[in-house]
Amino acid sequence: MDLAKKLIEFHEGHENKVYIDSEDVLTCGIGHALHVGSHVPETAVQGFFNNDVKDAISLYNSMALGLGPIRRAAMIDMCFNLGPQLKSWRLIDALRKEDFIRAGDEMKDSKWWRQVGRRADDLWYIIMTGQLPPMGGLKWKL
Repeated sequence: MDLAKKLIEFHEGHENKVYIDSEDVLTCGIGHALHVGSHVPETAVQGFFNNDVKDAISLYNSMALGLGPIRRAAMIDMCFNLGPQLKSWRLIDALRKEDFIRAGDEMKDSKWWRQVGRRADDLWYIIMTGQLPPMGGLKWKL
């Protein structure tokens, strides 16, 4: 098996980015084709997630907001969802000034607000109150 794996890697190449192969198929890694509906192993799902969370935390840290743990978690969620574009939002200035009312207004005055449904409601509540939102009988697992 090791010889077969070495041959495959030699012929496929090893890419740490998504690319389009010679047949116009999105591919990554060592010849892994990305087809709609194809299975993604849980180890890959968790690997992507862990890397994406690290990136979101790094983005949050680059904004130097100094928020408490619950609001920080909400902002890391937004960093995860929106990426670097979030740095240009007026929301960031409001948070630096601890003006949570204006921060909430800035959240509501965005395309993001209209797109993400429950996520926006939950994160708005957290930014406004510094507390986790009620879950209608469910408990947050922290």
